Amino acid sequence: MLAFRIIAAVVLITLAIVLGSFFWSLFVPGAGRIDAVASRRIYQLCGFNAECKVRIGDIFDGKWDTFYEFGADVSQAEINKTLGAGVVAVRDQQRILVFLQNGHVALVQYARGGVEKPLEGEIEFEEEHHREQRIVMYRRNTWVRVNAYPVDSSGKHRGNYYVLSLTTSP
Repeated sequence: MLAFRIIAAVVLITLAIVLGSFFWSLFVPGAGRIDAVASRRIYQLCGFNAECKVRIGDIFDGKWDTFYEFGADVSQAEINKTLGAGVVAVRDQQRILVFLQNGHVALVQYARGGVEKPLEGEIEFEEEHHREQRIVMYRRNTWVRVNAYPVDSSGKHRGNYYVLSLTTSP
């Protein structure tokens, strides 16, 4: 009888933690999974440097040779023209990251688009106007300049977000 109560308590506590984490993730925004992994990799490569140069293939793991970033306002027609019809579906105000291996989709990730205030660990591409409407292709060996910026200058939030810009090799 005591063993049953202990098992029941452990199950209830585990369920409460899982549900609590799920609801917490709904209400507290954070960088997406791919951004979080990439920002950890940038920290490993660049340390505390405010700027460094790395190959984009060193930031994003996995088996891929070509990477497309579609801005938040790129139409389905433009995506179809670039990748082929029916490969990737547009979502409202979502940046779409598509990783290809030998011309076939290896991974599709949707990230926040139309962002005014970046979140800690978030990755943005290029410092230019109208990035919501752009399509950029990167090869695995493309060099990018990584700039780290504080999330909030008021001091309420800590941490950095990262902006990747195309550059020449170091």
